[in-house]
Amino acid sequence: MHKVFAFIKLWIFRPWNWFKKLSIKRKIITIFVLIIAISVASQVISTLTKPAPYTTEKVRLSNITESVTESGNISTSGLIEVYSPSNGVITESYVENGMAVEDGEKLFVVKSSATEQEEKAAQANYLAAVNSLNTAQASANTLRASMYGSWETFRNLATNSTYEKGDDTPNEDNRKATEFQVAQDTWLASEKEYKDQQTTIAQAQAAVASTHALFMATQDATVTAPASGVVTNLSLTRGSIVSIKTVSLTGENTKPSLILMSDYQNEIVVKLSETDVSKVMPGQKATISISAIPNKEYNGRVERVDSVGTDVQGVVTYNSYVSLLDADTKIKQGMTVDVDITTEELKNVLSVSNSSVKPYQGGRAVRIPDKSKPEKFKYVPVVIGIRGDEKTQILKGVSEGQEVIKTLSNESIQRPGLFGN
Repeated sequence: MHKVFAFIKLWIFRPWNWFKKLSIKRKIITIFVLIIAISVASQVISTLTKPAPYTTEKVRLSNITESVTESGNISTSGLIEVYSPSNGVITESYVENGMAVEDGEKLFVVKSSATEQEEKAAQANYLAAVNSLNTAQASANTLRASMYGSWETFRNLATNSTYEKGDDTPNEDNRKATEFQVAQDTWLASEKEYKDQQTTIAQAQAAVASTHALFMATQDATVTAPASGVVTNLSLTRGSIVSIKTVSLTGENTKPSLILMSDYQNEIVVKLSETDVSKVMPGQKATISISAIPNKEYNGRVERVDSVGTDVQGVVTYNSYVSLLDADTKIKQGMTVDVDITTEELKNVLSVSNSSVKPYQGGRAVRIPDKSKPEKFKYVPVVIGIRGDEKTQILKGVSEGQEVIKTLSNESIQRPGLFGN
């Protein structure tokens, strides 16, 4: 061991002792030469240890699945909202959540909270609205008779020999006469009055419906099921305060007393972009993930796709409706979901990784290594088919087994030497 230490000491201090004996000029030259040697060595080591400038793959036959992925929400069809027809207090409730009821079966009883004065006022408003409707309909009958009389007068005048030629063509020159113009204007005016009266009748009918609902809101009521179904979202019990359906100025709706699920079906509404809507068609398979139900996927099918889009601030989207084929009780109305719609599947087609295909001169191209200069590559234009989740179909440009560049290495730029050279 003593000899080993002596040997190491000799080879460490011998160069140093030699260097100390040199003149200053030779010391400077020696240091300069040493710096150059270290720089060259670092460049050589950097070149030898530098990774390849790119990774490659071979063009192969593979299966490609093209899909459209979007988010959406669960929408349940067949839901019937049941409201109280009266403002008052629940005195009897015959149902509970999950209970199946038949059409016409009793749901609950409401005792009106209206005073006698409120009831009489509501009844008076209703009767006044009915009277206005009757008056409007009577006026319509009078206006219709006047319109028919004016039309008969005008038709007889327009078809006589003065204003119509023998071949049943109008005599335009004579029809400029005052007599003809007055008859025509009288008929058109009476027709307009009759049509305007239809609007008045519609307004009167709406007033009757509104005042009748307000009058019924002052009456005790027994509410029955409008259809067969299962009770859900029951918001009342004996003693609960209920009110008729209204919409406030802020757009907030009165909460329904309960909801009946009648022949309901869970459906997902997905908004598609202009690019994706052309790929999605009824009958395509879908895989559904629900954020509120982790570690489970559901199967779905595209049922309908809108042909007319919705423009929101210049962005046009199209609704697609996806049915859930294996829904369970965990799924609730309004849940947020992610939907993967399989738009096309190809078997054993020529393909490369998506990252291998690059934009090039208005089209697409792949890059192939330049054998004469390994650090360089060439672009080869290609014609592509569908682009799947991982692979892109190649229709023309390269052949099976040909090597193409998949990705460029982050180390493709030459490393600097020890002293920045």
